[in-house]
Amino acid sequence: MRVIYSMNSRSAKDRFYNYTAGIGLFRFRIITECGILSGTVLVYSLKTQKGTTMQLHLTFSARHVRLPLSHRYALQGMLYHALASNPHYSNYVHNSGYSCGARNYKLFTFGRLSGPFMHSEREIIFKDTVHFEVRSVDPNFVYQLGSVLCPSSRINLFENTLEILDSRIEDYSPNTCCAKISMLSPITVFETERSGYRRFIAPDESLFYTAVVNNALRKWQSYFNTPAPTDFSFEPALPPAELIQNHRIVSRFKRSTIVSYGGSYVLRGNGKLINFLYDAGLGSKNSQGLGMFNIESFPDL
Repeated sequence: MRVIYSMNSRSAKDRFYNYTAGIGLFRFRIITECGILSGTVLVYSLKTQKGTTMQLHLTFSARHVRLPLSHRYALQGMLYHALASNPHYSNYVHNSGYSCGARNYKLFTFGRLSGPFMHSEREIIFKDTVHFEVRSVDPNFVYQLGSVLCPSSRINLFENTLEILDSRIEDYSPNTCCAKISMLSPITVFETERSGYRRFIAPDESLFYTAVVNNALRKWQSYFNTPAPTDFSFEPALPPAELIQNHRIVSRFKRSTIVSYGGSYVLRGNGKLINFLYDAGLGSKNSQGLGMFNIESFPDL
């Protein structure tokens, strides 16, 4: 079931907000007439109980937009600065997040910019409109973004100006105990050795699947502060050799190199945990735009 909330209303045309930020090698600006104060009211008036997950869908005009191949950090920066309209909440998400032991989790993820494009060795060139999806287990996160990133807002990303054409919020949940999934953004899991070296784990190792499951259980506990359901498994839907050969992705995030894997997998077990992971993401570095998946089919258990 999908419930859609439109963010097209203009409740505060007399307010004009201009955010400018510089992060690393890029600059962007968000200009909106939506009204942050009215947006903040929206956040709290639509606040829902834990376990209600949300997705924000944005459509940008992006004709002839040129971006470097590694631009996920710019998209992450856009989200954090859109949250800056609520400094207390923004600081909590950015610097604290949700804790389980010594680990902290942001519990949001986002996908790639999707739309017609060409690419070269260094950049990607979009031809027309592009779509962008953000998910979070915390509805406040999504509503806060939606109150700022609304239609007619303009975003200067690198040397490009993108206008938001459409913004909508959904509260879709898979509601299943078994799902074949396809990765919209790849999964990464790693272990840090005593020397400090970060070793990325591949799908031909059983540790890859164990690490994803354990990561999922810790995320649940960090958010609900209760032990996670243990009836959960994560398995490949393709031969591991095929995942490595055809779906291995090496990317950069700022100065870090990340090895990750796309492809198809199968989730089995507790339906509430699968709903939770649909918006939290699988594996590590979800807040850097990794681990988002779509439901491909609902196979029998």
